[in-house]
Amino acid sequence: MTSEIKKTNVERIEILRSTENIINALLRILHNANTKWDWYVDGRALSLLLVFGAIKKAILEAKARGTRFRFITVITKENVALTKEFRDILEFKHLEGVKGNFAVSDVEYIAISTTMNAHLGDSKSITRATIPHANL
Repeated sequence: MTSEIKKTNVERIEILRSTENIINALLRILHNANTKWDWYVDGRALSLLLVFGAIKKAILEAKARGTRFRFITVITKENVALTKEFRDILEFKHLEGVKGNFAVSDVEYIAISTTMNAHLGDSKSITRATIPHANL
């Protein structure tokens, strides 16, 4: 008996360096998410994401399509009001000491770095990788 793996998506990795490109990539990934979006995100980035109008709208649209959102983050006195505002549509799990940001949907992976890339002169970069699906 022979099993065949069929790829339905082409693998790719993108490195983006402008704020506009990063926001557009986040919006595309949110639009592409079908059933789930799991995000490991530090408290500061969580606050920035949820108050940014276009991302907030994309999250609400994905939620209306049935996408399940789960955030593992540090809940602080600075972001507790925001987590309470979204608790009916997003799941939050508190984890002390969260540093960094990455997310996995049912079709893609995204990692965000805010460290300075001195040789590039850029303080924000994003690596986006598409996860191919296999039919076994």
